[in-house]
Amino acid sequence: MDLLLDGYYVKDIAVRQATPDEAAPLTDLWCDVNWGVYYGGQLVALFQAEDDGDGWLNVHANVARRRLHPKLTYFYAKSFSDRLLGLGAVGLKAEIQVENRAAIRIAKAAGYTEQTRNDEWVVLTRVPNG
Repeated sequence: MDLLLDGYYVKDIAVRQATPDEAAPLTDLWCDVNWGVYYGGQLVALFQAEDDGDGWLNVHANVARRRLHPKLTYFYAKSFSDRLLGLGAVGLKAEIQVENRAAIRIAKAAGYTEQTRNDEWVVLTRVPNG
């Protein structure tokens, strides 16, 4: 798939379900949904979701440093979230460590709203049409 980013075409991007072996360099967590973004055949971002009960999903994102343009990361995070909500999730929840400002920016760019914050964690949520 080729994408247009800031007037330039980005080539060799593929999106598919990742395998546990492929995901291992980015995370040791394995979920029900493990959506990988591949650039040049290598996994550069992994978006995951697991059931939190009552139709809510906990979501996780792991992005290899300096491998995927931030705008592409935001695009895929939003696409992943849109797809989960489109498939019927009541809502999505992300719990991110306070010091991980890049992950918080990604979540907010994908439409998540900050709900709570303490010294360690920020909780962000996204609901359909919200």
